[in-house]
Amino acid sequence: MMTNKNEHETDRHLQMNFVEFLEFLGRCADKFDIDKIEDFFPEYKPKHPKRLDKKLESVCLILMNNILNPKQYQQIYNKYKETVESELSNPK
Repeated sequence: MMTNKNEHETDRHLQMNFVEFLEFLGRCADKFDIDKIEDFFPEYKPKHPKRLDKKLESVCLILMNNILNPKQYQQIYNKYKETVESELSNPK
């Protein structure tokens, strides 16, 4: 469980597993104002009424851009861009 009543008493909040991290990322992304973060693929329409998918996409790309070296980020971005373009050209 990700919730921790008092972060000052333990370091449990620093030892989350991957599923807890994903939940944390989703909850953080949901708090962002979509109009204040970059939409990397505006042609790719949101699938979620609250645009959470677009928020998560932007937050993940921004985090990767800040963490990875430019070459690594560009490789990941290009691969993701290919996936988005493929989905746009072959909708389900």
